[in-house]
Amino acid sequence: MLREKLHQLDFCVVGGGLAGLCAAVAAARHGAKTALIQDRPVLGGNASSEIRMWVCGARGENMLETGLIEEIQLENLYRNKYPCYSIWDSVLYEKAKFQENLELILNCSVNEAEMDGSRIKSVRGWQLTTQTFHVVEADLFADCSGDSILAPLTGAEVRWGRESNKEFGEDIQPDEADSNTMGNTCLIQLRELDHPVPFIPPSWAYKYENAAAMPPHRRGSFKGNNFWYLEVGGTQDTIHDGEELRDELVKIAFGVWDFYKNHSEYDAGNWTLDWMSFLPGKRENRRFVGDYIMNQNDVRADGRFDDLVAYGGWPMDDHHPDGFYSGENKPTIFHPAPSPFGISYRCLYSNNIENLFMAGRNISVTHAALSATRVMATTATLGHAVGVAAAVAAKHGLMPRGAGEKKIDEIQHGLMEDDAYLPWKKRPIPELTQKAKVSASAGDPEELRTGVDRPIGEAGNVWSVPLSGAWAQYEWDKPQCITQARFVFDSNLARAVQGHAKNMPCQYPLDLPINEVPGTMLKRFRIEAKDDSGQWQVAAHVEGNYQRLVYVDLDVQTTAVRFVPEETWGGDTARVQAWDVR
Repeated sequence: MLREKLHQLDFCVVGGGLAGLCAAVAAARHGAKTALIQDRPVLGGNASSEIRMWVCGARGENMLETGLIEEIQLENLYRNKYPCYSIWDSVLYEKAKFQENLELILNCSVNEAEMDGSRIKSVRGWQLTTQTFHVVEADLFADCSGDSILAPLTGAEVRWGRESNKEFGEDIQPDEADSNTMGNTCLIQLRELDHPVPFIPPSWAYKYENAAAMPPHRRGSFKGNNFWYLEVGGTQDTIHDGEELRDELVKIAFGVWDFYKNHSEYDAGNWTLDWMSFLPGKRENRRFVGDYIMNQNDVRADGRFDDLVAYGGWPMDDHHPDGFYSGENKPTIFHPAPSPFGISYRCLYSNNIENLFMAGRNISVTHAALSATRVMATTATLGHAVGVAAAVAAKHGLMPRGAGEKKIDEIQHGLMEDDAYLPWKKRPIPELTQKAKVSASAGDPEELRTGVDRPIGEAGNVWSVPLSGAWAQYEWDKPQCITQARFVFDSNLARAVQGHAKNMPCQYPLDLPINEVPGTMLKRFRIEAKDDSGQWQVAAHVEGNYQRLVYVDLDVQTTAVRFVPEETWGGDTARVQAWDVR
């Protein structure tokens, strides 16, 4: 007899890509009892070891996404020295598996939903590895599955394909609406050896025996290439034709490497095919319809929504529906987009299923806007936003729409407290920090409490001083009870511009650099409190830190606290974006 296991929780996330992972972890951390259901053995979706697309996001100076996705990236830089996908998988796994309030259900494919009117009562999934049905009852749900599996199971309204340019006034859309999407891709990875190695393609691989046989737009060198253009399916159904498309992609992929290895002018003698995905990465299919459909014009106007809860900054990267077979046409067009542009909360919940959130590439956007919002660092911030919103909704007994109408400030403040950047917003500064007299050994300590915890244009929003003898101090007229300190350290958000922001490599050359924690980060510091005799006593000492957002629990009653940076990961300057006490 097959087993069935019941889970009763506040919030259920279906889909364990970066969006789903961040949604589940954020909700759990903010107090909601949460389940994360993933149909694969690993987390990360397109970023996982099964697909291996690197994590892209907002472009421009100091525009790296912070919050949970930066926490994950820094963990990977610290632990995954010679970038290994198994270690990357483990970083994602541990964020969910060992998070309080969170149940992780892997290898489980959701295929049923029970409705109560326009609300989801429960979902049911089959876990292949244990031959067990898992039923999750929850007040709130989120579809972060990419393919929007809960839409056909619940009747949620969706869109598919490209809108006509007349519907929203989007000049990059076609004259007439169609069902074309961006296609699927099976990536390949190469490794350089110190000796020649042959490659014998399978007999069923496609043959590209000279440059003329390759698409015109893909005849350049293979070095530094992640082969994203091995793409098909945009004129088909990227869900229901998925197996057929995979078969086509592996023929193309083996054939393309055979071309470079055996028939091209490029020296590939010491390079070998190290890995190829048999699980296609997907870019587009169903998109939920929310209370607002964000479009190309919103992106270009900066997305300055009152209810913004995340931001993007990738251009409108619109792949040709014919993908690899696009002939003389470019396989993608990078239509300009500002960085950052805000994303509205109203795009993150269903307009007709009352208790359904969504995060990832399936949010409420047009095809044109999707081409900018679909990249994974952006979808991770969308997941983070949904997780915080779900926890706020659960706390107040609200549905997603009601949480947006009544508690958007609480959602936004929760995100900024998590170091999730919201453009044009300021994080509220705790009263104890606001009313303190601030001083420092050097530099301007007021930079520690600006409420903007990153560089913005010419404003560094950073207390930057030489390490030797450095200190900053908060002081009050009478003793205060201090229970916690919150820090945001400088993790070098310009490292994307400097070419070091990819979470994992697309190839493994012999001279592949190892991962390093950014040298700007603070590694060791202490917090001191003034005792009744006026002497400084150590209240906390932190060593081996490699995270940007750091909380330190305290238990002191004092008239003054002092922060003393001691060591960084490489620089001789202490750089601190924020320091609060509460």
